[in-house]
Amino acid sequence: MASSKVQIFNLALLRAGSSKRVNDADEGSNEANICNEFYDQSLAFVLEDRPWRFAKTRVYLAQKAGTPPSVWQYQYSVPSDCLKARYIVTPGMRTQLMDQKIPFEKAYAGGPVIYTDLEEAELVYTALVENVSWFPPSFVSALAYHLASEIALPLRGERSAGLISMLQSAYLQHVNIAAANDLNQGFDQPPVNEFERARNA
Repeated sequence: MASSKVQIFNLALLRAGSSKRVNDADEGSNEANICNEFYDQSLAFVLEDRPWRFAKTRVYLAQKAGTPPSVWQYQYSVPSDCLKARYIVTPGMRTQLMDQKIPFEKAYAGGPVIYTDLEEAELVYTALVENVSWFPPSFVSALAYHLASEIALPLRGERSAGLISMLQSAYLQHVNIAAANDLNQGFDQPPVNEFERARNA
């Protein structure tokens, strides 16, 4: 069953010790307003926290006009939905070993840019996925725990200190479970490094 923003709000409210529930994310109640205040930040935090497969995107980067710093050969525009740049890959290679990783840097030059020495660079990144129906159930649970840790203070005031610590610990536990479940949504043979390639020749 697909999740909804209202479901995430109500899970967070329940875990934050509130007896109130929301029926609509935009209903204007105190609980809905507080959840809305923290939801976008919580979603971005949890998406950025792990390399989720369901939010994984890879695209060829468009070169950005201008001259890159002298220590880099190329500069590229960052995709508008890029939440966290994970790595640059050589085109045609699905995964890379540590000694095959392409150096890069995300920086700012009149806007976000990617610097690298690779021509025709392909970026793997975590996208800002906002469609709640795409979230796996274990991700929803982790997100609700993080949101609960954010809304506990404005909802409960000074009584929330111990609860916040408990919610933060619960988030770490559930985000690890969600990340393990997400990792099992695919499989690939690791690439062969140069030493193994020479040994097997």
